[in-house]
Amino acid sequence: MTEQDLRTIVREFRASVSDELHVQQRRMTEFQKEVRERITMTETAILNTVSDMGREMDRRFTSLERHAVETDARLDRVEDDLGAVKDRLEGVEGRLEGVEGRLEGVEGRLDGLSDGVQELLRRLPPSS
Repeated sequence: MTEQDLRTIVREFRASVSDELHVQQRRMTEFQKEVRERITMTETAILNTVSDMGREMDRRFTSLERHAVETDARLDRVEDDLGAVKDRLEGVEGRLEGVEGRLEGVEGRLDGLSDGVQELLRRLPPSS
């Protein structure tokens, strides 16, 4: 083999290696591009999911707040109703005390009438 043949082989080998290196660099660049695109797509999907979850949480918190306000309003109405019932009961108790006083007066009068009737019956002549 001549020196010229060796040089040709070396040149062809260098060219082949250089070509292969360019092919591999191009593949590496395409792979990097694909990885970046997938990372970007994944990041976007994650951000969209997090955003959707945030909106859902906001919606649920808003619903909970609305229910809390409605519950507070209902409790206020129940408290008002209980206050009204308490006032009515106090009124009924007051009237019952007035009725008890009258009953005592009526009982006293009935006792007096009973005593008077018995006195009248004693004064009547015995029946023959």
